[in-house]
Amino acid sequence: RLVVNVNHSMPGPVIQVMPGEEVKITVVNLMRSNAVSIHWHGMVHKESGPWSDGSTMISQCPIPPMSSWTYQFKANGQPGTYQYHGHVGGMRVAGLGGAFVIKG
Repeated sequence: RLVVNVNHSMPGPVIQVMPGEEVKITVVNLMRSNAVSIHWHGMVHKESGPWSDGSTMISQCPIPPMSSWTYQFKANGQPGTYQYHGHVGGMRVAGLGGAFVIKG
């Protein structure tokens, strides 16, 4: 069974930002045969365009094996706990995800 982690942890690390903060996260896909993308729940991508939404084959092509992509967007203005997760195949079930916290 496939197990996927972020920075050697599962769930992935908690990402903490302030409301409206510019977020820039580079995802490096070290898998040799699986593409991946990350979906950011609760984030609105008005300024950055849909390319940072992570919805594979809807608004973003997946990140090919052994390559990287930098997501860049503004955190929404609503403090709370959201989540990020893998958006290709069974990546979310395999462990690719974590909490995205907007402080406030």
